[in-house]
Amino acid sequence: MSSSLKIISNSTKHSGYLSCSSFRSDPDAPALAERGIRNGGIAVIRAPYEMRRAGGSENRHVTLWLILEGTVRFEVPGRRFTAPPGSTLVMNSDVDRLCRVDSGIFRHIYFTLAPDATAGEAAVYPSSYASEIGSLLPMLFREILEVPGSGNECRRHLGTLLADYLQRELGCSPAPARLKHLFELLESDMETLWSTASLAKELHMSPSLLYQLCRTQCGRTPGEIVREVKFRYASELLRRTDDKIDSIAASIGYGNAFAFSKAFHKFTGKRPAEVRKRNREFESSQGPSRSAAEM
Repeated sequence: MSSSLKIISNSTKHSGYLSCSSFRSDPDAPALAERGIRNGGIAVIRAPYEMRRAGGSENRHVTLWLILEGTVRFEVPGRRFTAPPGSTLVMNSDVDRLCRVDSGIFRHIYFTLAPDATAGEAAVYPSSYASEIGSLLPMLFREILEVPGSGNECRRHLGTLLADYLQRELGCSPAPARLKHLFELLESDMETLWSTASLAKELHMSPSLLYQLCRTQCGRTPGEIVREVKFRYASELLRRTDDKIDSIAASIGYGNAFAFSKAFHKFTGKRPAEVRKRNREFESSQGPSRSAAEM
């Protein structure tokens, strides 16, 4: 795929489910619903597997996959990842994304979470709590099957414990410690047109060291990280406010709407007006939500 990945319509292709156990937190596990965990499960799928999702075409959410078997190749506009067994893959529904497993078996634990305004497009990092989460899910499934109703005390405790481990797993997602101040600086000052040199000066390191840290710890250049933070913020304004495009452009340091729209489209694959239109169309629709296993 080219760096300007553009998904037109959603699709999922695979050679069949070998097994799939899933839950919906409301009403199956209210303790999870209270923590913003909408659904989840364990799926074993025969590859080749391919999932395409157009950003903004679903109920807004963040998806977390704990990869147990099968190497996932993952793309968002301008970026590619490989998620091997033992890794955690976090995906934001706001962006176009493509996932592929070329051969073998794809076995993973998945959860659909409430949208998080601070979540980036995607992240891959080593799993820390896959074993604990994988042990809790079969117990939760058994309680759901054997004891109907949402008032089950054991189910409530399992849901609370599972939510705690999920929160810990999400907390392992980088921003790396040495770059924590970079993200804090960018998020506190959206209007400045940062260069690698000016960022390095503020962070008290050389430009070459900053570039090296960004490439090795985040897989992106400083300029790409700057654009990601700015356009993520702009996307939220487009979806949640009625601010004019030129006002949003100015809030992230662009002198006019044309320059902002051009840069936004180059980085995200969408025009600002398209993002706003898609979001409004979706909010006005009342179609059924997708199957958890297809998220």
